Amino acid sequence: MKKKTKTTFLLSLTALAAMLLFFLIAPHFLRHDPYATSLSQAFLPSGQDGYVLGTDQVGRCIFCRIIAGGQETIFAALIVVAVVLVFGSLLGMIAGYSGGITDSVITKITTIFQAFPSFVLAVAIAGILGPGKGNGMIAMILVYWTTYTRYARSLVLNLKDETYVRAAGMCGAGRMGILIRYILPNMIPPLLVTAALDIGNVVLSMAGLSYLGLGGARPTAEWGAMMSESRRFLQTEPQLILIPGIALLIMVLLFNVCSDSARNYLDKRGTLRH
Repeated sequence: MKKKTKTTFLLSLTALAAMLLFFLIAPHFLRHDPYATSLSQAFLPSGQDGYVLGTDQVGRCIFCRIIAGGQETIFAALIVVAVVLVFGSLLGMIAGYSGGITDSVITKITTIFQAFPSFVLAVAIAGILGPGKGNGMIAMILVYWTTYTRYARSLVLNLKDETYVRAAGMCGAGRMGILIRYILPNMIPPLLVTAALDIGNVVLSMAGLSYLGLGGARPTAEWGAMMSESRRFLQTEPQLILIPGIALLIMVLLFNVCSDSARNYLDKRGTLRH
């Protein structure tokens, strides 16, 4: 069973790494400009005139826009998750280890943010800030940091009562030394698994914002925006929505399968604490 879990983790990690590498290097080898328009070549079918997946309503190459949009989506989501992981975990560590009024203030602020449905709050923030990729990322950061703050706080509260942590304190280790040397290393694996799980959620949320016109501004090749632009052609040219939708589905599935297998693998090794 352990070998099967490891194999599943390695296979999913390889597939995810291959996807990330593909979206990283593929834009440099595109045959067509994903932003070049030509009304005379609108709605070309797949394979005609060198367009692998055909063209959209203004003659842009769908395949090239999927590749460019994948790069935009993946790396924007990675930046968002990296920021909330560091910022949220730091606040959670401070709250859990300091206790007292510091813990109370941080916990109350976190509770206020979590009182609203995450996507609804993201839409509200993005609506206030205005459309744009940067504002969409800020909205995602302001929504997702609370997850890591609460989780990091709970991990610190559990770990600081461990025997080895108390022993380190009795031996003269300082508070900062205990936090960094003994508590933080045991927090990293579960926090990283949570971050990996959140990437898929962030990708979906950012696509949702773009679909509503609150994410990347036109003509940005973003999958949610591509689907939004093609809504009126759903009955006559359904592939304009189906192709970016399938790409979004595959990406989210890969991230979720990889993170889930990573959690199972780390649990088998006894690394994660609950």
